[in-house]
Amino acid sequence: LPAGRLAADAYEAALAPLYAFVHELSQRRPPPRAPAGPGASLRLWKRLNSGNGGLNLTRLLLGGLVIPGAVAGVNRAGLGPFTADLSPATLRRAALDAMGAVVERLGIEADHVVFGHTHRAGPLPADEPADGWEREGGGRLWNSGSWVVEPELIGTAGAASGHWPGACVVLEEDGPPQLERLLDTTAGFALTA
Repeated sequence: LPAGRLAADAYEAALAPLYAFVHELSQRRPPPRAPAGPGASLRLWKRLNSGNGGLNLTRLLLGGLVIPGAVAGVNRAGLGPFTADLSPATLRRAALDAMGAVVERLGIEADHVVFGHTHRAGPLPADEPADGWEREGGGRLWNSGSWVVEPELIGTAGAASGHWPGACVVLEEDGPPQLERLLDTTAGFALTA
């Protein structure tokens, strides 16, 4: 994409060849016997972040060779910069930086920008402004999170996790948006099955 402010059409035009390529691939390939589904990337992330403390050959190969090699190739192709660090903090920061870039490139001048898609609600009370919720040029990002139970992302934190489902962003006539966690005390831990 060119430097400076852009309209949504510029993003769509830049992605159109990729969409056409993926569409063409999907038309030529027979359907898989069992769909991989959106869980494939989550399974990979889980393998890399299992946290069991032991050396796991799969984790060692993926995290030490395969993913860094793929990231280096993508960066050499000029599609980056990307990093092989797939930690939750890095993923959150990358998502907030990307949303901040969209806000800047589209010329959105607002004190508050509410968005979704990243599955991590925020900002939470424990989040620091330096975590990326407060933008350098001013303004604050708000994410409504997810309504999908994702045990791998929630981990042992339960309802304290930013990935706990059931958050929403409330907009009143006056004042800043407010993040509310609707399922923290009601259905709660019954969701972790």
